[in-house]
Amino acid sequence: RLRQANQSESVVNMGRKLRQLIDEYANAVREGQLPAPPPFANSSFVRLGTAHDPLPLLEQITQPVLVILGESDAIVPTGHSALLFDRAFKQAGNQDYTILLYPHANHAIQVPVAAAQGENEFEFVEGYHDTLSTWVVAHGRGTGSTGHGIQGNTIDQSAAFSEAGIYGRLPWYGGAATQLTLLLLFSLVFSSACLILPINALRGPQRGRSATALPLGMSLLNLILLGAFVVLAAELLLGSTDLTLSPLFVLFPLLTLLSAVLAMGMIVQGFSLWKNRRGSWTGRVYFSILTGSALLFVPFLLYWNFPGLSM
Repeated sequence: RLRQANQSESVVNMGRKLRQLIDEYANAVREGQLPAPPPFANSSFVRLGTAHDPLPLLEQITQPVLVILGESDAIVPTGHSALLFDRAFKQAGNQDYTILLYPHANHAIQVPVAAAQGENEFEFVEGYHDTLSTWVVAHGRGTGSTGHGIQGNTIDQSAAFSEAGIYGRLPWYGGAATQLTLLLLFSLVFSSACLILPINALRGPQRGRSATALPLGMSLLNLILLGAFVVLAAELLLGSTDLTLSPLFVLFPLLTLLSAVLAMGMIVQGFSLWKNRRGSWTGRVYFSILTGSALLFVPFLLYWNFPGLSM
């Protein structure tokens, strides 16, 4: 979908990692290792999506079944889903089932059509409603023909699902628990710096004010990068097929480099603070925590390919 939207391979790489993260998080929720995020934790949708295995029920269905899937579904791997349906119905001994895979259709069985200003709108696949109504009426009257099994392209991804999830196994530092912890840590540390440092600068001497410029600038920059990451993640995961990203994202490599340079500057300034025993002991410890977070933030940006190095 990202390539169809003419996005760079670095953005495609980031999108792939986001899908991996979601896959790993869903598995962790299903296995009880992580909670579902409120307010969705108690919703029936989340409980069914993470804790319910439909295959045992499908393997008991002997009534006529019509399954319609879109081959360009960006939410579920329909080629593999079709095989799972097929195997389940065969296990049940079902003699009347049809699994249709519409080419170019999305999760809603819709295809993009050109609209004004060069944008895309979506409409249902031609013949979709006719197929539904004809099948229901015919089988309701008892005149429906026997099902035809799978009609469309499929791919067997059983090994990928059983071994590592459909999007592959994540490294330990790319898992949902680690990444969510890092996001929370960075948000708290950099936000607190943006609140505490200006107050201390106003209350302290002029020399202390100049010393806050580097950590405050670093914290503001990293908060901007965090916000941009959240926006980009939302665009990649929730955006339409006609995906467009803000030109701001072309600045990611430069901003990442600047963040790394400021982190190095934090090391130098922190060393000077401890060597000369400037400020209170509590202040120096807080500065060290801020420096450590700044250093840890750099590999976080590298993992999510903010510099655009990985393809």
